[in-house]
Amino acid sequence: MRHGLGAVMDVYGTGKPKRIEDPQKITHALFFPVFDGVIKRGEMIGVLKVHSIELKTSEKLVETLNKIARVLSPDVEELAKHPQWPFLWS
Repeated sequence: MRHGLGAVMDVYGTGKPKRIEDPQKITHALFFPVFDGVIKRGEMIGVLKVHSIELKTSEKLVETLNKIARVLSPDVEELAKHPQWPFLWS
């Protein structure tokens, strides 16, 4: 979502940069104005969805990727045995 007078281009926190997996606090926004106007302190200028990340070992990553591969690459022989074959996706 963007503000009626412009859009948020980036957000950042003050201080020394931290590792990406460490908790951080967003304190500033880089706003790109499109129209003339006044934005008052405390006025919402946009909505941001922030995702946290978690470091995992390479073994855990391989395990997760294998799970995804199994879901995305179903066994065709098993699909053909399904009672609704070939109308599974209709």
